[in-house]
Amino acid sequence: DAQLLATGEAIRNELELILRPDGSRGWYVTTKTRVLDEHGEVLGICAVSYDLHSGEQGDHRHAGLQAAIDLVRRRYHDPLKVADLAEAAGLSATQLERALRRAVGMSPKQLIIRTRIEEAVRRLEDTDLPIATIAGECGFYDQSAFTRQFQRAVGLTPGAYRARGRRR
Repeated sequence: DAQLLATGEAIRNELELILRPDGSRGWYVTTKTRVLDEHGEVLGICAVSYDLHSGEQGDHRHAGLQAAIDLVRRRYHDPLKVADLAEAAGLSATQLERALRRAVGMSPKQLIIRTRIEEAVRRLEDTDLPIATIAGECGFYDQSAFTRQFQRAVGLTPGAYRARGRRR
């Protein structure tokens, strides 16, 4: 939200883990834009989120995607393959690729990397574990690959991210 307010650039089809009204966590696809008054001043943020876990509501289009996302959330540290996610979703690898891109705007491989980065961010913020340990525990082969992926996704190296958090 802070980035949206600062840049004015809308956030579109962002995959987010959000707390549901019943207290459970769920994956949502969210789009956010600023709401402006007639003078261009920011009044607030408009957010629209779609719960990917729609199987209980009778909409089975995304049930397989939820199964694939759940697999990534449970086994992000393992050497997951697209075929593993496709099998969990009950789809072919090509069908999964298309469905994920349509629903969340990313490929299965991007979903795996993003999930690993999210967990690494949590560990950098909540623990004092060495960065190399976090890299290994989050499924990265080595610290340099982790640093490249992290910097590409977050805009900072893991060390700089951790140092920034400690200055606050």
